[in-house]
Amino acid sequence: MIDFGLADRFTEGGGHKAETFNNQAGTTPFMSANAHLGSCQSRRDDLESLAYVAMRLRLGGYPWEEELRYYFKERNKADKETHAKFAEIKKRPPEKNFKDMPPPFVKYMRKVQAMEFKEEPDYEGL
Repeated sequence: MIDFGLADRFTEGGGHKAETFNNQAGTTPFMSANAHLGSCQSRRDDLESLAYVAMRLRLGGYPWEEELRYYFKERNKADKETHAKFAEIKKRPPEKNFKDMPPPFVKYMRKVQAMEFKEEPDYEGL
């Protein structure tokens, strides 16, 4: 099932929307690093989130769960500090975060992390 409740257009007036910063929006484990920092999301963020969904489906969790236990089990809240820690972890090289995934996922995430906000994804190359 896909929830389009946070969906938004990425174009405005014939061009790509400008990058703006607001509050974090999304389901924490699936949010892109930029979304954790409050950036409005673009196609690159959708592709990053897709990788986290695939990771969850394949591994049943995330390699950083133990590292973030303090933020969820003991503090039990997702505030700016928690989102900043998530962003820090998700910005690590894909070779670290995706080491338990098949090699194509590392390549995919390298490409996604290198994308600019307004960049059109190379869907064929991904």
